[in-house]
Amino acid sequence: MADPASGMRFREDGKLGVGMQRALAIAAALAAVSAGKTATAAATLDHEPYGMTQDGQAVEIYTMNNEHGLRVRFLSYGGVITEIDAPDRAGRLDNIVLGLKTLREYETLPGHFGAITGRYANRIGSAQFTLNGETYHLITNNGPNTLHGGPNALDHRVWTVSPAHAPGDGVAVTLSYVRPDGDQNFPGTLTTHVTYTLTKNDLLMISYVASTDKDTVINFTNHSYFNLAGNGSGSVADQLLLVNADRYTPTGPDQISTGEIAPVEGTPLDFRQMLPIGARLHSAFQQMVYAHGYDHNFVPTTELKPGSEFHSMTIFRFRTDAPLPPLPR
Repeated sequence: MADPASGMRFREDGKLGVGMQRALAIAAALAAVSAGKTATAAATLDHEPYGMTQDGQAVEIYTMNNEHGLRVRFLSYGGVITEIDAPDRAGRLDNIVLGLKTLREYETLPGHFGAITGRYANRIGSAQFTLNGETYHLITNNGPNTLHGGPNALDHRVWTVSPAHAPGDGVAVTLSYVRPDGDQNFPGTLTTHVTYTLTKNDLLMISYVASTDKDTVINFTNHSYFNLAGNGSGSVADQLLLVNADRYTPTGPDQISTGEIAPVEGTPLDFRQMLPIGARLHSAFQQMVYAHGYDHNFVPTTELKPGSEFHSMTIFRFRTDAPLPPLPR
C-alpha cells in the first residue's frame, strides 16, 4: 500500500499449469442497509472516449449502472476502476475508490490505482523463480525485485472490452488480453479474461480466467484502494475493519514473503474483532515497520457472515474463491 492511511486493498494468490483454468471472484457488497432504497432504472452500460496513450492507442471509459443507481466506471487501459459510486447510510452516493484525474497520470504515476494487476501481483524476490527445474530471470522494477509482473505488465495494456452475460437484471463486461510467451521473461502465452459484473443486489463481482500453453506462475488481483467516506475525504484511520483471518504471511525488510504463515493473535494484524484501521497503525511491531503500516496478505478462515452490527453502516465485504495452498498446522 503506497499510503496506509488513505486507502485499503486486498490481494489473492494463485498458480496456473498447462491447460488449466482458474477463476476467482471478488464480491463486494457496496450497500447502505437503510430504508427507502428503491429501484430507479434498468441496468445500463455506456462508454465514451477517454484519451490516447503515449504510444497512440485509444482508451475508452465504461460506465455500469444498476437499477439502484450504483455506478462503476473503468478504463479499457489496465481495466482501471476509476469510480465506484455507492450509497452511504443516508442514501447519498459517493466514490469510494481512490483514483487519478487523467490518463497520463495512470500511465506514469506509481500506485497501480484500480488496475488489473498481473501476470504476477506482488513481489518476486531477486526477479527470478525456478519452475520445473528451469530458472527464469525477470525484468526488475522494484530494486532487485520484480513487482506486479514487471514494468510493462497488464496494468499498462489497453484491453479489449466486450459485453457479457449478467445474471438477473445485472450488467457485465469481459476484458480480454493475450500476452506472448516470454513477455517480461515469463514462460507461456497467456490469455486472460477478466469479467466485471454489477448485479441488481449491489454486488460488484470480478472474475479472472486465464489459460497458458506452458507451465507458469499466476497471481492476479485488482489494485483498488478504498475509502468508504469517499475519495478525497481524508484518512481511513477511523474507519472500522474486520478481517476473518487468523493467520497472515510475514515478510522480510524487502517486503518479500518469507514463506512462513504466522498467527495474527497478539499482533497489530489481528482484526478478527472490528477495530479502527488506525488504532495500531504506528505500532513498533517489526512487520508494521517493514511495511510502513499494513501491506500484508491475510489467510482467510471462514466467509464473513452479515450480522446485526452492520445494520446502519456503509460496508464493504470481500470474498474470494481462489484456492489456497495447503497450510501448516
